Amino acid sequence: MLDNIIKYIEVNLEIAKLEAKEVMVRLIAKMMKAVLMIILGSFTILFVSLAFAFYLDTLLGSAFYGFFIIGLFYLSLFFVFWLLRKRITNSIQKSIDVEIPIKLDFENKK
Repeated sequence: MLDNIIKYIEVNLEIAKLEAKEVMVRLIAKMMKAVLMIILGSFTILFVSLAFAFYLDTLLGSAFYGFFIIGLFYLSLFFVFWLLRKRITNSIQKSIDVEIPIKLDFENKK
């Protein structure tokens, strides 16, 4: 009887380890995908911004004004994000809580 209880506990611990490993692997894969998307998005934004700044340079006749307008755009975007930082943080935290289900109920496993 004691042997069965010990084996039952060992099996449940092994199941918990495997589930934790599965959750971690999914989390790491999502994080790597997010980092890759951030890097690619950053390069895209950089080159589109440069292209638009040079386009404004040809329209306005001054490289300073083209890059200044793009800089003001990003500065205003920064202030909008700064003003909404708590709302953005809360929405990110809620999405992370939904994405990572943690199972703590080991008694129902067989």
